[in-house]
Amino acid sequence: MRGKFVMNKKLVEFIKNFSIVMMGNVYSIFISVIVTFLIPRSFGKEAYSYFQLENLYCGYVWIMSLGWNDGLYIKFGGEERKNINKSQISSQIAALTCYLSFMGICLAFIFGYAASTNEKRFVLWMALTSVIIEIITISIINIIQATNSMKQYAKIIIFDRSCYMLLVILLLIFRALDFRYLIFADIFSKVFTLCLALFEGRDFLFAEIQDFARIWKDIKELVSIGISISLASYASRLINNIIQLAIENVWGLLTFGKVALTLSISNMFTKFVAAVSAVLFPTLRRTEGQRRVEVYNILNIFLTTVMLGIFCFYLPVKYILEFLLPGYSESLYYMAILLPISLFETKVMMLINTYFKIIRKEREILYCNVTTVCLSVLLAFVGAYVLRGLTFTVGMIVVLLAFRCFLEELRLEKYLPIQSNYCIELLMCIVFIFTSWWIGDIQGTVIYFCIYLIYLYIQRKNIKDALLYVRKIARK
Repeated sequence: MRGKFVMNKKLVEFIKNFSIVMMGNVYSIFISVIVTFLIPRSFGKEAYSYFQLENLYCGYVWIMSLGWNDGLYIKFGGEERKNINKSQISSQIAALTCYLSFMGICLAFIFGYAASTNEKRFVLWMALTSVIIEIITISIINIIQATNSMKQYAKIIIFDRSCYMLLVILLLIFRALDFRYLIFADIFSKVFTLCLALFEGRDFLFAEIQDFARIWKDIKELVSIGISISLASYASRLINNIIQLAIENVWGLLTFGKVALTLSISNMFTKFVAAVSAVLFPTLRRTEGQRRVEVYNILNIFLTTVMLGIFCFYLPVKYILEFLLPGYSESLYYMAILLPISLFETKVMMLINTYFKIIRKEREILYCNVTTVCLSVLLAFVGAYVLRGLTFTVGMIVVLLAFRCFLEELRLEKYLPIQSNYCIELLMCIVFIFTSWWIGDIQGTVIYFCIYLIYLYIQRKNIKDALLYVRKIARK
């Protein structure tokens, strides 16, 4: 009875936290959708392309975090807020801020000399500023997430997106359509979000600072814990960024902006799922080993079924986007190829990486991402510089992320007896790309929908078993 009660309590806690995070992130996605369509439509292709270039550079600058913030998240994940060592956290956040300020000044001088144009110099400086603010903010949010303070987390997420949308609307009202103002709006919204995060985390941020010897000892521990995750995250960004940078170098800024728009649309749902994984980590860390495997198998089948079902709505979404963004019809042309990214990225973020962190095998994530980055360099060179084929180069993004997803799942199977469905997932994604890209329009959508129904029939036992398992736990 005690085990059942504990499991039921964990389930209730998970559902409660999941609901809070879901509401916050549904709102966040709603705002992101509006802004994603509003910016390219209102600011013009060049301004939007520079804005996306700043996001691209941010991915490279993130390496200076050294895994410090990830170490904090993993070390304190699953602990109660009242039991954490507040003095230790306060000291580490202060030390991290000093380190980032020093690194920011050094890199600012380097970027000033390295940039080829004034515009790119400005973009590099703003990317550096943005990342420094974001690392500090995320470090605080990580502690809030790790200690299951999901109401405060949702509040920060909602405030961040609301603030950003308000600033973008103000730019439109005053017709300030230069890309510099757009980047400033993004940075100011992050500053305001940092202020809110400082307020929400005031109970552990303003505790007594430890002595230098203890701070240095903790830094080495946290960096050693988080460096694999940080390098893996950095390598994960490079998988996309290398391809995008090759596109910008060979086909120019405007073409890069068009491809970046399609990637932004494909990754919208992924951002939501990444936030949901913040609930999974502390919850599953308190769960027994066999239960973790059962939860993985349930989430895997549900996630795959839902994501493949979302692909059925590709055509109506495409028509809506063509109406909203008439100047970006060429960008939407590539959505049929890039949409499966959402499935692979969702599985990696929500399931596979979360489980690697729980069993403390972060180096496996690093290994898979570095392997994929090496392949990305090769394919980017072949596609962009040898074949000069834009479609081939864009398509390699999907190939790389699919490869990374399946490689990670294969590595996870070494440690946990999970049930994987990567052959069916890969086949369904190939079918979707074929029906949407080569056949297209209503005929292609109908064919994919019929094949999806066949998939549901084949997986009916797994789906039924998963539903029964959830119902059984809920009744305990």
